[in-house]
Amino acid sequence: MAEHDYPDGSPHVIGRAAATQVWRDVTMLHWRIEPARLQALLPDGLEPDLFDGSAWASLVPFEMVDLTLPPLPAIPRLTTFPETNVRTYVRGGRGPAVWFHSLDVTRAWMPPAARTLFGVPYTWSRMRILRRGPAGEGQELRYWCRRRWPQPVGATSLVGVRVGPPAAPDDLDRFLVNRWAAYSVVRGVLHHAPVVHDPWPLHEASTTVVHDELGAAAGLPLGDVERVRFAPSATAVVFDWARPLPD
Repeated sequence: MAEHDYPDGSPHVIGRAAATQVWRDVTMLHWRIEPARLQALLPDGLEPDLFDGSAWASLVPFEMVDLTLPPLPAIPRLTTFPETNVRTYVRGGRGPAVWFHSLDVTRAWMPPAARTLFGVPYTWSRMRILRRGPAGEGQELRYWCRRRWPQPVGATSLVGVRVGPPAAPDDLDRFLVNRWAAYSVVRGVLHHAPVVHDPWPLHEASTTVVHDELGAAAGLPLGDVERVRFAPSATAVVFDWARPLPD
């Protein structure tokens, strides 16, 4: 692992964005997986990115705020909603990035559009976020998700966390959160989408309850959670248009 591969700011400049959004109350559960297990789930052209000899998977529930697909404006009732991602960390022809295995959302219109336009495996689910206590250290949150489409219908995730003090990011944090692109497959061709966002204001966090079937549904059953992080404040995320990789 080279430190310059995971800089604290995005190296990309995005002009006409494909999507803009804000992520709020983001919880990140990280666990190790065998590189061979992940490799079997990846398309040609990608390989697991390793830290400390392991591949890593993450369960990431949060609230999406004001999703915008330019030139259309954000419509709060349609574009603010909970989301839960299962993601891993990979390398391809354009460097390190994120690979999304599933993205559960509560808006039925999103999965068909996102799968067609961006090759990203959005799914339709019921979800709730419950908050207890004032924002900041000591606040407790619970994220509940139950999938509606596609299979496995009924797959459920329940994650509870208690927010701790601000974290001092180390090399593992940078490996997991300083990711400035995502790969996807669009109509059978591997694509690369640059990403720009504010630095994550990471906090330590501890779990109060964890029951997850979404990772297993993606072929990545939840193992021993080695790291929990929480980002309380809004973080703007801008995705560039995905571009095909050369043959």
